[in-house]
Amino acid sequence: MLGSLKQLVKWWKFALRGRSRGIRIGRGCEIGFRSELEGGNRILDDTTFSGRLGYGSYLGERCRISGSIGRFCSISAEVATIPGRHPTTGFVSTHPAFYSLKGQAGFTYAKAQLFEEYAYADAEKGYGVVIGHDVLISHGVRILEGMTVGDGAILAAGSLVRSDVEPYAIYAGVPARKIGQRFDDDTIRELLELRWWDRDLPWIEAHAPLFTDIQAFLAACRKEAP
Repeated sequence: MLGSLKQLVKWWKFALRGRSRGIRIGRGCEIGFRSELEGGNRILDDTTFSGRLGYGSYLGERCRISGSIGRFCSISAEVATIPGRHPTTGFVSTHPAFYSLKGQAGFTYAKAQLFEEYAYADAEKGYGVVIGHDVLISHGVRILEGMTVGDGAILAAGSLVRSDVEPYAIYAGVPARKIGQRFDDDTIRELLELRWWDRDLPWIEAHAPLFTDIQAFLAACRKEAP
């Protein structure tokens, strides 16, 4: 009872701090207490999230996501990251009782941990999945642990991501494969060097009218360059 009360107090403190930074969290959500929400975020109903959520990024309903998400990402409903791995070759069985000390089924035959069950896209920070900035993830996408989704990428609805996603590329399918890219290679290179999402908010607001025209936007940024 006391533990539950402490958790409730922590949650209310988190919610109050969040509102001052433009963060809104829907009903039935579960947010890890060590999570970092940068501000300007929306997390819709019944979503579970733990990790880091960059400024302006939002999560749709019924997501199950653990990892690092960059700034200005648009994530639809029922998107999930999938933790954990099983051996698929070499071992006689995929059952963890033969290689894991964790006792997932309540017992184990292993005398040592014989297989790495978790993969990390950023092992230093402990993130299983890393999603870049300005990423669009459509409804029902699944992302396997250990994957990195590059800046500016688009993942089509229902995709299963089991390999790293290139910046500004468009991926679709099961498994997800590259089917196109948003801009030509020179434009992508310029956007990655510019990293507009790292600019301060007054700069972004001032340039927002140009975001509907990639060439006009880049031309204006070139004129500003020292």
